[in-house]
Amino acid sequence: EIDYTKEAFNAEKFAENFKNMDYVKVPEIYWEYTTPQVLTMEYVPGIKINRIQQIDKLGLDRKRLGRYAVESYLEQILSHGFFHADPHPGNIAVDDANGGRLIFYDFGMMGSISPNIREGLLEVFYGVYEKDPDKVLQAMVQMGVLVPTGDMTAVRRTAQFFLDSFEERLAAQRKEREMAT
Repeated sequence: EIDYTKEAFNAEKFAENFKNMDYVKVPEIYWEYTTPQVLTMEYVPGIKINRIQQIDKLGLDRKRLGRYAVESYLEQILSHGFFHADPHPGNIAVDDANGGRLIFYDFGMMGSISPNIREGLLEVFYGVYEKDPDKVLQAMVQMGVLVPTGDMTAVRRTAQFFLDSFEERLAAQRKEREMAT
């Protein structure tokens, strides 16, 4: 890192974005001991998110932790447009506080998404949920990902194909889960 104060500011911004969510923990920054060359944070021990046996020993609900992980990233990307861009097991851990929470570390690599792209992503999600290829395509145009041409019939058919394939995969996964239980 060239300047650890930037990472400290990122950590505080991230913490502020999650201040009302008890399932996300960000170590506190100790500014009196932080300089451009030294980052001093609260010690928050946890279990790496990929250590399944250790997580199970704590009696934590893995499905709930998975849901928390997805929700936290949707919150980062869609609500705040500011996200942790280095999500590997060394940077995300869990502990048993509040029945299980995510601990984020290392805020040196963060990303941002403009409001226009966030709105477009939401519209894509709604379009997928509603199985509406036109809504998906319109959102992609709005984000500048797709440039409309005179005849969008082939593009619309392709979008419909992907929506149908996605629905078929979800149905197959549901069936597999039902058979496993």
